[in-house]
Amino acid sequence: MAIFKSKVKAESFVAVAAIIVSVCALAVSFYEVGIMRQQQKNSVWPYVEMGQQYDSEGFAFEASNKGVGPAIVKSLKVRAGQEQVNDLQELLTKMLGEDHGIGWNNYSIHNVNGSVLEPGYNMPMVRFQWNEKTRLLQKRIAKIRIEMIYQSIYGDCWQVVFGGVPKPCDCPVEIDKSEQFSF
Repeated sequence: MAIFKSKVKAESFVAVAAIIVSVCALAVSFYEVGIMRQQQKNSVWPYVEMGQQYDSEGFAFEASNKGVGPAIVKSLKVRAGQEQVNDLQELLTKMLGEDHGIGWNNYSIHNVNGSVLEPGYNMPMVRFQWNEKTRLLQKRIAKIRIEMIYQSIYGDCWQVVFGGVPKPCDCPVEIDKSEQFSF
């Protein structure tokens, strides 16, 4: 009878050890899956910066995707001082006055709202040719605030402000078109 008791204890010990090893293996598997998901997200992480570009012909406001994945532009808002503006003509009027004198022949535009920025791509949102009025506008750039929200292909969103660093944010569920800037 003593042999039977010691055999049962040994079998129970082996069974409990097998269960513990199985639970540990399951925990390691879940941890590895989490790491793989994070690695997958990081392999297509967009990193958008907005800034200015100058040359002898003029200057531009640019959006550059310096990440490794595409950036889907969800929202673009522009403020002139404290007032939100909805298009380039309204921005020019707020910055330079009603008779701003900057006509269609003085700039080129590219509407980024709703577009996809490829990795490594620099998109000039608006480019101005140098003249007296555009030089005045360039001096007043500090009063312009451009804010973009963009999304990765996995649905993660970031907000970047002109000249700033992207920060994670909640993705907008519904976008109010009346608040969006359109070049």
